[in-house]
Amino acid sequence: MRVFWLTGSYPRHGKDPSGIFLHTWARGLCARGTGIRVLAPGHPGAASRESVDGVEVVRFPYWFPRSKERLAYEDDGLLNGLRRDKSAIVQLAPFLMNFVRYAWREAREADLMHAFWTPMGAIALLVGSVRKRPVVLSTPGGDLRSLPSAFNRIVVNLSQEVVAVGGPNTEV
Repeated sequence: MRVFWLTGSYPRHGKDPSGIFLHTWARGLCARGTGIRVLAPGHPGAASRESVDGVEVVRFPYWFPRSKERLAYEDDGLLNGLRRDKSAIVQLAPFLMNFVRYAWREAREADLMHAFWTPMGAIALLVGSVRKRPVVLSTPGGDLRSLPSAFNRIVVNLSQEVVAVGGPNTEV
């Protein structure tokens, strides 16, 4: 089985904590024979395409010059990056357009799409509906608390499967 993952952060190098739990899961699935290709935002100095422990990693560019990409990794994620630096909002449209464009291209060989967090789930649903790929959504809960409930409800309801990890304040 070939699974295409969409995420807002993924380790950029061996000691990077960003999304390290995702790499641990991906590495374990690869060891069991599942092909994993991860699509994550680019970052200055990170490889745009590499294989790490059997996991294919593709990082898409979203701003020029690349050294000014500020959304995804600076404060542990996209939403925190936007809260920290309001001027980074100008990068949001190119970020989303390139995320969709790369997802379209990289999902061609996938049997299913697995999105982490509801914003990436929306992108997976868009691409998956045209490519005829089922979408699995994993949500740790922070997205459910931080984003409009109507948005989250749509993404959750349209996903073929949902894996949720959350506390008592998690509400869809």
